Amino acid sequence: MRTLRTLLSAVAILTGAILVVAWLVSWVAIKAIEDGGATQGIVVAALKNPAVTDKIGTEITDKAFAALADRGIDLDVWGLGDAAAQSISSLVNTDEFRDAVVEQMQAARQQLREALTDPDRVRGPFEIVIETSTLVNDRIDQIAVVGDDLPDLSVAPVRIEVVSADTFAKVRTGYDGMEFAQRYFLWAGLALIVLGMLVSTRKRFVIAKFLAAVGVFSLGAYVTVAWIGPEWIAGRLPGGGDGSPTRLIGGMLTGDALVSLTGTLLLAGGFALVGAAVAAAVGVMMGGSRR
Repeated sequence: MRTLRTLLSAVAILTGAILVVAWLVSWVAIKAIEDGGATQGIVVAALKNPAVTDKIGTEITDKAFAALADRGIDLDVWGLGDAAAQSISSLVNTDEFRDAVVEQMQAARQQLREALTDPDRVRGPFEIVIETSTLVNDRIDQIAVVGDDLPDLSVAPVRIEVVSADTFAKVRTGYDGMEFAQRYFLWAGLALIVLGMLVSTRKRFVIAKFLAAVGVFSLGAYVTVAWIGPEWIAGRLPGGGDGSPTRLIGGMLTGDALVSLTGTLLLAGGFALVGAAVAAAVGVMMGGSRR
């Protein structure tokens, strides 16, 4: 009977610690989405995809030439059409374009949050709209011979499909899983600790064991994120799994969001291990083998 109680207590403690760490990861990930760090991460990732940038480059070029046509300007007359088209389309591969997009992320942050949580949202891709007039005008000004003489253009905004409809539908499921973990895992973990204490034959060391487990799992998660990547953890959350949705959720945890996650895990692991040492010392001082 004592062996069974010890086994049940150990399972409860370990499971409770895992749930608490999963809650912590979910809390940081959701906070990153709310703060905008995740939005920036997935947009920057999208801009590294040649298929996406080629499509954006073509759209910007078409809109720029449409704006020129509205002003009655035809660059082909001067034999500059191809050079101008190549210059404008290559804009999407520059740091200045990425920086301009990131500067416009404020509105996209709220859009992502609403798109992930709105139960009535019609199935579709996640898109952002960006203004490119300033960047296009700067490129046109660089055109040889006529650039300085051309008027500033008002270029129609460009719509960027950051996530496809199918992938985003699965991401919403993964996000629901993170919200579920954030809402319930902490309380479930604490309840399991209480259960572990009730069935344990050495109650005075239960808190120390629990904190030690939290510390080890937190530091393990830190190492995993730092060395393997956040996609691995995202795949282990409710609704996670292999494939592009998991990679996308992991991709949200980049830059400042990744720093926040790793910092939180490292801090939690350190505090938990220190707390475990203190709790173990208290348990030793209490004495007795069954208290």
